[in-house]
Amino acid sequence: MKVNDKRVIDRFIELALIDGESFNERLVADYLITEFEKLGVQLCEDDTATKIGGNCGNLYGFAEGRGKYADSEPVLFCAHMDTVAPGNNKKIIINDDGTIVSDHTTLNIGTIEGGSVTNAVPENRN
Repeated sequence: MKVNDKRVIDRFIELALIDGESFNERLVADYLITEFEKLGVQLCEDDTATKIGGNCGNLYGFAEGRGKYADSEPVLFCAHMDTVAPGNNKKIIINDDGTIVSDHTTLNIGTIEGGSVTNAVPENRN
């Protein structure tokens, strides 16, 4: 495993282990706010929580381009902070082939494959 691969996998696992079922994503939001602040990106939170009965709103941030990217077109990143139930107290298993899965007591871990990160919900949860 390359050093950068390990860094991505470690961050993925750290984030995946945070409990954040729908309407209860506060811990995930707080983690993201802290990590983005380290990068110099101030995140703002809207009032969606009060409208939907959740404990956190949507996060928005903006970072000015720097150096050769100062005049570049904007790039948007969009992702869910929540996981579907049952999604708390996740147990993560890293298989010998490098795939990352749950122990099947929870529904949602996500996947890292071919340089991209996607969210995945297993077909069944037996």
